[in-house]
Amino acid sequence: MDLTLLRTLESAVAARRPVATVTVLDGPRVGAELLVGEDAAILHGTSDDDALDRQLAAMGAESLRARQTQERIVSAASGEARVFIESYPPPPSLVVIGAAHIAIPLTKFAQDLGFDVTLIDAREWFLTEERFPHVERRILAWPDKGLAQVTLDAETYLVILSHDPKFERPALKAALPHPLRYIGAIGSRKTHADRIATLRAEGVSEADLARIHAPIGLDIGAASPEEIALSILAEMIAVRSGRPGGFMQTRQSNTTAPA
Repeated sequence: MDLTLLRTLESAVAARRPVATVTVLDGPRVGAELLVGEDAAILHGTSDDDALDRQLAAMGAESLRARQTQERIVSAASGEARVFIESYPPPPSLVVIGAAHIAIPLTKFAQDLGFDVTLIDAREWFLTEERFPHVERRILAWPDKGLAQVTLDAETYLVILSHDPKFERPALKAALPHPLRYIGAIGSRKTHADRIATLRAEGVSEADLARIHAPIGLDIGAASPEEIALSILAEMIAVRSGRPGGFMQTRQSNTTAPA
């Protein structure tokens, strides 16, 4: 790989910018390498053929949006080429507000699932290494100040575990302007109704209010902190996959099972 391309790739990954590399393996322009973004912008590299570059960039962006790494065939004026596309989407990021007891299994399970985890709390006696030795990034700050220190993008999932309005409302108001993949807040239906009424009175739009998942988690009858953490993560994954989170045995299928 070209050294400049490699450094540009490393910078993009560090900045949580989704990119893909496109390498011509066979055919015309063999060995050409491009680094492209989700918008098909070419960040580095060229095949020295503008028309081919546009095709490669579009193909790379398509694979990146689908979060796929694959081989493809492209037809160019100079012939057919086989290309390898490697996608580098940012890893999902979980930001947890409130170092409550549920946060212990939640952060552990999330890390096992490949999430980058950040834990924010203004209470020093809760946000300790003894309670969270597995969480590398612990931010001692009020929620809105802590959120200002993290990247809030389309691969970010926010979970608010504080029952205290003075923690959760600043967190929600700081988070809602950003394109987060998931926003969940703990609390009963009455707590959430009160939360919504207060935020609405403070000028939060109906569209943003509808983005808040509360009561949080899937309905699996969770009772222990570990079970509640599991239900929250299950809801996050369902949102990511665009699935309702029901029983597999009742899921409708267009395929017929073999006899």
